[in-house]
Amino acid sequence: MPGKTSVSVLIDAAPPDRFEDVIARLQAAGLEIEQVLEESGVVLGSAEPDRLPSLSAVRGATVEAQRSVRLSPPDSDIQ
Repeated sequence: MPGKTSVSVLIDAAPPDRFEDVIARLQAAGLEIEQVLEESGVVLGSAEPDRLPSLSAVRGATVEAQRSVRLSPPDSDIQ
């Protein structure tokens, strides 16, 4: 079973007092928050892959799954 997916969320919380409301709805939808950057309107966290559609459905939030790339060491046989 795959692990959790790291996500970044851009919150469009106008007025600003809705910011916490959007965060609460993201948590209820399955987001485990790791960092909140309130001044820039960004929340970083993780969620089970099957929760991503629920997170994307939260009004006032734009959710993007983070991707990672692993490179082989420079001296490996396969490049």
